[in-house]
Amino acid sequence: SDASLEAVFSAAATSSISGAEFVIASIEGTAVVIDPSTDVAGAISVTKTNIQNSDLGETTVSFLVSAEWYDRMRGAGQSPVIAKLTDGGELFYETAVCARDGDGYICRVTFSGEAAGFSEFALLGVSAEPTETGATPTPQPTVTPTPTPSASPVPTATPTPTGPTVTPTPVPTATSSPETDATPLPVPTPGLPIVPPTDDGGGVPFWAWIIGAVMLIAAGRVAWYGYSRMRSA
Repeated sequence: SDASLEAVFSAAATSSISGAEFVIASIEGTAVVIDPSTDVAGAISVTKTNIQNSDLGETTVSFLVSAEWYDRMRGAGQSPVIAKLTDGGELFYETAVCARDGDGYICRVTFSGEAAGFSEFALLGVSAEPTETGATPTPQPTVTPTPTPSASPVPTATPTPTGPTVTPTPVPTATSSPETDATPLPVPTPGLPIVPPTDDGGGVPFWAWIIGAVMLIAAGRVAWYGYSRMRSA
């Protein structure tokens, strides 16, 4: 049997391609087609007869687009992507390499491996997925940090210098002893003149006179000493 390929071109891609989400390195987040009527440059569908994708090697797909479309796409911050939808519904895509060609640009991608073969292709301008509009964000409560109380410095009392404490030394109080009535000492009686004894032959012996004189002198001294002490007291 004869094998053949039939390609059909269109300005719009199927919804499986135009409504898909893409992850592009040059775009932060998920990339999508914002407006299919302007962001899709064109699509091509290839129908195979008696040909299997396994019979084919690498598949290079090229799109020639106007400079107007390319400049508008790049000016909007979009990235050119060529997507492929297989016969089994699998989606493959690559960022296209575009180069100036006459009045337009040629954008090209090569598919290989499981993505090789012919099916449906489309050249798209994708950009970051827009956020929902019209939804009022719920305000988040603002947490106000509670200030940490600062400890006030406590004034330090400066001691007032004081002189050394003088402990008075008790002065002994003179206690007057009651005067005792002094017993007057006898006033010595002037000694009698010592008359040398005379030996009258039967009178007082001579030695007795000497002892009496000594005792009389001693008694006089004692009396005089006692009298002097009494006067000094």
